[in-house]
Amino acid sequence: MGFGQHARIHITSGYLKIGASGNGSYSASNLTQTYFVIDNLNTTALLADAGTGIITEAEFNMVQWNIGANTGTYTLPFVYTDLTPIPLTAVVSAAGTNAGTGNAAIEFSTWDTQPDNANGTQSIDGMPYDVTNMRAQYAQSNPLPSVADDSYNAVDRFWVIDAGDAGGIANTYLPSGVTAQHKYTAGSSPTIALTFYYLGAADASSEVSSPNVQPMDGQLIPQRYNSTQNNWGDYLPSISGANTAGGSTGNLATVAVSSANWFRSWTLANSHSPLPIKLLSFNVECQNNEAIIHWSTATEVNNDYFTIARSSDGINYQAVAIVKGAGNSSTTLNYSTVDTSPLFGTSYYRLSQTDFDGNTVIAGSVSFTACGNHNSTTINAYGTSNFIDVQINSIENDNAAYTISLTNDLGQNILTENKTVNTGINEFKLYTEIPNGVYFLIVATSTNVYHKKILIKK
Repeated sequence: MGFGQHARIHITSGYLKIGASGNGSYSASNLTQTYFVIDNLNTTALLADAGTGIITEAEFNMVQWNIGANTGTYTLPFVYTDLTPIPLTAVVSAAGTNAGTGNAAIEFSTWDTQPDNANGTQSIDGMPYDVTNMRAQYAQSNPLPSVADDSYNAVDRFWVIDAGDAGGIANTYLPSGVTAQHKYTAGSSPTIALTFYYLGAADASSEVSSPNVQPMDGQLIPQRYNSTQNNWGDYLPSISGANTAGGSTGNLATVAVSSANWFRSWTLANSHSPLPIKLLSFNVECQNNEAIIHWSTATEVNNDYFTIARSSDGINYQAVAIVKGAGNSSTTLNYSTVDTSPLFGTSYYRLSQTDFDGNTVIAGSVSFTACGNHNSTTINAYGTSNFIDVQINSIENDNAAYTISLTNDLGQNILTENKTVNTGINEFKLYTEIPNGVYFLIVATSTNVYHKKILIKK
């Protein structure tokens, strides 16, 4: 069923209930789509007074807003069945590219689930149609956590924000299909920031209360499900401000989510699990031809150390610094380190965090453009327990002869290798079994000698 409305819609009393409601969405009797279609791209095309709103409370009870290539702030005035306000705000900062000849649309729904986000461990009752798990597999963890079902660290609510992009997600996950006119071109959906509202700790139907892990209200982060990789954690959107909590409703706002990182199914997760740190900022600035790297954390749990890695292409990274973490902290902490030999032109820096159990997560990444005059060869190196990764950014002619030596802190030689180096970036791996400790790399040409200190940490 669909309803199209070119005029503005203003709910002044009562509420609009879309389709059948109930906990969860994925069951044999609950695959029917019911659309409320707003065929007006203006941000004021849907308004609701206080105490009124729209009840969806199932995945396929959807508000379809045909915004086309428009931008602005779109507010979905969702309310719970008792009319507690739980609106969803979508700030579109960059327009998507329409596919077909009609207005491309975003489809919205939200619903409360059984307590603990599932009716039994690994049950798909209550989860979005495309979601297959609530595993604690997050932010490229290595090794993966052993938790099979981490739903008790998520609010008892899901959201769908479906742009119908990336090869036709709408056709795949909406059982009756969606015509092409409602899609964006694959990979060209809008850039959007989201503000989620949920039933807070003080509400009689709280979505953060037991059997969820307590306390959780006030320390939530947004997560979306990557249906290509079948996990929740390849991407963790930064938040804009703190998780507002403590009342009948709580809310949390994301920064802009790019088209490449936009998948349809969302929830809110405890920031202490999955991510052991809550990152406030991460940036790199140029001073005196060096890259000055700053970051701040709001909270840290079980945090052993940070690793700063650098890349010339944003894909292949090499560690350049390790900084000790605070362990556990609930106050803002500021960190910084220096890359004395940044790459020429544009490069990328990535911040990773490793806890005391050896789990590593990627916390953030930024681009960096080198400044000043680079008129000398630069050396960078990073060591593991069985090899040394060396990067030489050379200004010399191709086929230059380099001698690379490694010594310990007593000056004793560990290895020496001769390498042929070309102009630009050269990477070498020096394989050697050495214990943890501080070592020194000596790189020599016919005219210059470069030194680099390396920390080996298993």
